[in-house]
Amino acid sequence: MGSYLVPAYGDDIPSNKKGLEHALSLAKQHAVELVIFAPSIANAKDSNILSALLTSSVLSKMAAQREPCLIQGVNVRIEALSTFRGARLNAFSGVILGLWLSAADAATLSQGANCAKEVILVQWGKDELANWAQVNNATLL
Repeated sequence: MGSYLVPAYGDDIPSNKKGLEHALSLAKQHAVELVIFAPSIANAKDSNILSALLTSSVLSKMAAQREPCLIQGVNVRIEALSTFRGARLNAFSGVILGLWLSAADAATLSQGANCAKEVILVQWGKDELANWAQVNNATLL
């Protein structure tokens, strides 16, 4: 599994866009699904960052209606670690894009996503995921 970190701080739309574009590219390359992990579905619904990156209809379909969408030929859906964990997370074999996760959530994600092809995390707090990046030998984007 490849690990990537996008250093960002707060409402950094360009860095989040970089993470999404890289995740879409890797999912397309592996011909797999992309799951975007947010701290909660409510965070995703109300996110000004996701509103800037996705059309309102796509964001509504994924976050409010909880349905996957096709973006650039990739099946994409939004999940929260609180609902997508354990055996579901362990069996997931696609690409993961983690947005604004805490250091503890990042560790849980890495330990549980044993079958994931790639994990890309976009940091929220300055240096919050530095330890995760070091432990997982993450490539900085």
